[in-house]
Amino acid sequence: AHRPADHPPPRAGIGTAFLAMSGVILSLLTDHAVGTYSFFLGLILASAVVLFLEIRSLRAATLAYLVVGTGAGFLLAGLGHLDVGHSLPVLFLTGMVALCAMILPGISGAYMTLVLNQYEFMLAALRALSLPEIFAYIAGGATGLLLFTRGLKYLLRTYPGAMLALLTGLMLGSARMLWEKGSLAGDMVAGGWVFFLAGLVVVGAVEYLKRRYAGSGA
Repeated sequence: AHRPADHPPPRAGIGTAFLAMSGVILSLLTDHAVGTYSFFLGLILASAVVLFLEIRSLRAATLAYLVVGTGAGFLLAGLGHLDVGHSLPVLFLTGMVALCAMILPGISGAYMTLVLNQYEFMLAALRALSLPEIFAYIAGGATGLLLFTRGLKYLLRTYPGAMLALLTGLMLGSARMLWEKGSLAGDMVAGGWVFFLAGLVVVGAVEYLKRRYAGSGA
């Protein structure tokens, strides 16, 4: 019989892969910032378009929510320029926002962590297995899910057009942060357009496959 050590459990392999991936992303953000942020920018703008197309009927009020969301996202992206630090309460609140974002269509928790200027710090914390920071982030996420999940689902179910427009605006406005962070490292137009297009293509391909699969399964 083989010893247990000869066959490590799958979750150990997943954890190792996740930690290795965090190192890769940190390296890309450090050494290839223009390309990485351009790729993220393509992803988020294409996702915003896909989300906006989910709105069934466009009304003046819906467009107003889009404008409000864009303004709010633009201001939120400015938080990346504030030195709010990486204290445990800040990480707790970041986890709360990020995990709530995961139940919303079109918005990822990783992206909200990036907008709140905690993404690189949390990747480094995961790679170093810094437990206080990791636990603070997870505890915030669990608290956010417990407190806000039902409310967010109710709003999406009751006011789908307004919520989708608001979320689309948040994504468009917060893209400011990706552009500004990438611009600090170099020319986002000359050095990043290929990666930006790649981000658009990735979202387009995923959406195409989703629709094709859904159509074939009907």
